[in-house]
Amino acid sequence: MEGTCDGRSAGEILAEVVNVLAVDVPAGDKGSRLKRYRVADPYLRFWFRFVEPQLRNIEVGRSDLALTAFSNGWSAWRGKAIEPVVREGMLRLAPRLDPPFDSIESVGGWWNRRGEHEYDIVGSARGSIPIALGSIKWRERATFGANDLASLAEGREVIPKAGGARLVAITRRGAVSGVGADLVLDAADLLSAWQL
Repeated sequence: MEGTCDGRSAGEILAEVVNVLAVDVPAGDKGSRLKRYRVADPYLRFWFRFVEPQLRNIEVGRSDLALTAFSNGWSAWRGKAIEPVVREGMLRLAPRLDPPFDSIESVGGWWNRRGEHEYDIVGSARGSIPIALGSIKWRERATFGANDLASLAEGREVIPKAGGARLVAITRRGAVSGVGADLVLDAADLLSAWQL
């Protein structure tokens, strides 16, 4: 995005002033240049992904095409759309969790510059030390399995200072018995985060 007269990008202005965009940076790297911008409002994100591109089809009576586009893209979109909600839920749940999860003070995602590694949840304590490393699997039918856990465990070697991080499976359908995650959170757990 092009800069403005005060040196800020249009994306920074939309994020800071108008609150249209949210800016994500890798967890533990506040000054990172690896910024990702996303539409802050979930309804507006849904509109731009599914409704706006199909307006012409809807206008000419081809709602079938709009429904097909929705069906084809819903699962992938939902998986990304749930991430900010899960991060907020985990941060809210932290004080009610057992140690060491109760000392989590920030929750974010992490990725590297090349895009080779990406992790949904990095829960950190003061000083940006990762305590928890998590993966969100919001699948329709499949549970969190051993392969998911093995992929998640690789993050301990990739994310700075995460060698001792506990592994968290965050899943809509639960985890396979004996999967070995240190913490498993499901939809009911996350909903409880907003209850007093």
